[in-house]
Amino acid sequence: VILFPTVAFMVVGAWCMGVLHSHGRFFWPNFAPLFWSVVSAGALIVFIGRSGMEPVDILAWGVVAGSAVQLLVQLPATRAVLGSLAPRGGWRDPAVRRTVALFLPMLLGTGVAQLSTLIDVQIATFLSDESVATLAYAQRLYLLPLSLFGVAIAQVALPTLSHDAVGRAPEVIREELVRAWRRMAFFLLPSTLGLAAFGLPAVSLLFERGRFDPADTAAVTVVLAAYAGGLLAYGTVRLLATAFYAFQDTRTPVRIAVLTLVANAGLGIVLALLVGTPGIALATAIAAVWNAVALASALRRRIGPLLDATARRDLGRMGAALLAAGAAGAWPYVMVLARWGSWGLGARLAATAALYAGIGFIYIAAAHFLGSSTSLPASRTFKR
Repeated sequence: VILFPTVAFMVVGAWCMGVLHSHGRFFWPNFAPLFWSVVSAGALIVFIGRSGMEPVDILAWGVVAGSAVQLLVQLPATRAVLGSLAPRGGWRDPAVRRTVALFLPMLLGTGVAQLSTLIDVQIATFLSDESVATLAYAQRLYLLPLSLFGVAIAQVALPTLSHDAVGRAPEVIREELVRAWRRMAFFLLPSTLGLAAFGLPAVSLLFERGRFDPADTAAVTVVLAAYAGGLLAYGTVRLLATAFYAFQDTRTPVRIAVLTLVANAGLGIVLALLVGTPGIALATAIAAVWNAVALASALRRRIGPLLDATARRDLGRMGAALLAAGAAGAWPYVMVLARWGSWGLGARLAATAALYAGIGFIYIAAAHFLGSSTSLPASRTFKR
């Protein structure tokens, strides 16, 4: 009952986010969730043990207050771009009807990653409770870079693609789409490396306490590596689906999404029987790759090939920079793991931060040295 107002606050907040994104305003929509987190956590810190309320009730009220603040900080910017917050038009407005008709298919098309995680959990329930928990922990980590880079870059690209889709040449749209994809790859490739090859310290730091022991850390790390193999594919799916929406084509992504979910479920069952929990995550990654390839093939018929010679060269340079970063981080990673058990929390945190920062620095430096044309534009996109 306490949480019920949160629904209204989140819905109106999402509307503000859509309005601001469509006008090229990205700061407040993406910064506002921070207020939700701060207010929700702050309620526990300030009132627990002092108000006489149960902790769960304090947290619930904190979530309500956080969602309200998340909405309020977006309202001034929304009013600035609209001129007024008063409702206009109605169900008879052709634009409203068109929006509703496009919305429902988009909901499925953009929710493939979330539906895939739901399928994974359902399959895992037939293995063990530990399997379900292992998947849940790994999903929390791999969805973080996907949200930060994949979803964020797709959101930034949508207004531009929608504008270009109206009366512009296919070459212009393709250039913008490829540019956005290269920026996404620049961030998601090192994220893949970090999660797949160097993920154990992060898993241990975040989750290893109480009944979560080193064996659980190792299990989550393996599943995380399997999920990470499809990280760029997940982001590509989100971006290419955005391109179809710019053309007001919501059916193609939905058809491909349905086929992907069916394939994900079937392959997940087979691989779960063969290799256990990691097989479920691997099936999701493979299905994401197929989804990305299918969307790219369908989009190619509309705007031409997506990867030109320049994009392929730049991707090769990113790959070479990634290899350099991985090779440079291998020995420090082994040293960190060798001493991990003897370190306290502070030493573990410092070593992990230094390891990831060093790998990231080497990747960026190598990309610059090799002449990658994406590194600086990617940094500007992330700032947006």
